[in-house]
Amino acid sequence: MGEEDEVKKYWYDFWPEEVPKTIDYKIRSIGEILKNTAQKFPDSHAIYFEGWRCTYKELDTMANQFATSLAKLGVKKGDIVAIDTPNIPQFVVAFYALQRLGATVNPIIPLHKYVEIVYQINDSSSKFLIILDILYQDYLDGKDLSKMKSLEGIILTGISEYLPKIKAVLGKALGKIPRMKNWPTGKVQNTPIYTFQDLLNSGQPINIPEVRIDPKKDVATLIYTGGTTGVPKGVMLSHFNLSANAEQGLAWIENQLPETKKLHGKGGVGLVVPFAHVFGISTGMSLGVSAGYKLILFPAPPEKKSKILKVMMKEEGTYIPGVPTLWNLINQDPDSIKLKGRLTTLKACISGGAPLPPEVKKKFEDLTGALIIE
Repeated sequence: MGEEDEVKKYWYDFWPEEVPKTIDYKIRSIGEILKNTAQKFPDSHAIYFEGWRCTYKELDTMANQFATSLAKLGVKKGDIVAIDTPNIPQFVVAFYALQRLGATVNPIIPLHKYVEIVYQINDSSSKFLIILDILYQDYLDGKDLSKMKSLEGIILTGISEYLPKIKAVLGKALGKIPRMKNWPTGKVQNTPIYTFQDLLNSGQPINIPEVRIDPKKDVATLIYTGGTTGVPKGVMLSHFNLSANAEQGLAWIENQLPETKKLHGKGGVGLVVPFAHVFGISTGMSLGVSAGYKLILFPAPPEKKSKILKVMMKEEGTYIPGVPTLWNLINQDPDSIKLKGRLTTLKACISGGAPLPPEVKKKFEDLTGALIIE
């Protein structure tokens, strides 16, 4: 037995019988996945965010509208655009708009400060930066923007843009929504400033340049590592990488829980893991859109982790990707036990990022009735 065969043997000793050891992967671009889902489930909810919702048809249209405006700004195939936001609808819209153009998304961790943002923009040669207003205020306002050598413009957006109107108005009035009161306009230090909503609602007829994408070669996202040695390094992930990862996740869920195969266009995925991490984009957002799931967005993990379960119960969520720390914090929240036996729609969780202690897995599964796949 060769070394490779021996590794496979030990690996497969722990492989569930129901899960195939390989699958026939679809060769498709990320933009195609959203387009196909929007055609198949146009009226299914695509996004839920703090009470705001949109359908897959609406998400597809918004992605096309934003792509049209980005193309007018000069974004084209092969360009890199950085996105520095938490898990909010604007990230999803911008992500798929850029995929339509054949551009590459460069997510920035929202905790990154000025020096880290400048490094990542320059190292990736990002052409534009889409950033949440409060992050701009905290980390870029008043700083030397000219140090971001490749940058041709900054696009500002705010949390309240996709909140129900009453929640947005009250949140602003009571100071509960973090925001930058006075947005810059025109140019700042020769860097043009745009707003997300102006670009999205420009009124231009949808006009996306025809782009040929090779799913196995063209880079969909450039994710920066969070390792402990040296500076972060950009990892190139192709359209096929993200698509295949989504298919793998669905295969692990649906072959062990066959009832979930009927939930395409009906289920929901709880997205607590940040989009700035590949886990959030691939096994989270991409898997969700592939299955026509509602993307249930958490801009930050709530202080009371039981709230995650409450939102999943209310929105009839099917699946959560997460890390062992998340499952453990949910277990430890005293309010979580009150939900035992009520989470009837939550079927599966995929755990990654670190080893999952058996006792954490057992307690979470007993609490929720959902299967954790490691």
